[in-house]
Amino acid sequence: MSFDSRTQIAVMLGALILFGVAMSLYLAPILTLTMSHAEPDTIGILSSVKAVLPSVIGMPGVGIFAVICTYASKTSLAVGPAASEAGFHTTMYHVYIALGVAAACLLFAVLTNSRPRG
Repeated sequence: MSFDSRTQIAVMLGALILFGVAMSLYLAPILTLTMSHAEPDTIGILSSVKAVLPSVIGMPGVGIFAVICTYASKTSLAVGPAASEAGFHTTMYHVYIALGVAAACLLFAVLTNSRPRG
């Protein structure tokens, strides 16, 4: 899917909603898997870290992608809306890379599930 200056707002919102749902489907199992490997005396600490971690990681992520978008918009040879579009496409390219890394991490977590069998 590709967005440009002619893409309707409803399509962009739908894509962002789908992205949010996908992230929630990724984060919930990976954090639950982490909790299942905790020692009984560290569950409270890990639960607190688990609650704060998505926000702590998400805030710099938004900032990084905003910087990428701004830098790509300013350094593109285009002007006006085309410059913003160039920045958006550059940012989405980096988002796809981040999603690929997240998918690889999820696959790795699923394949290395080493819970004791009982």
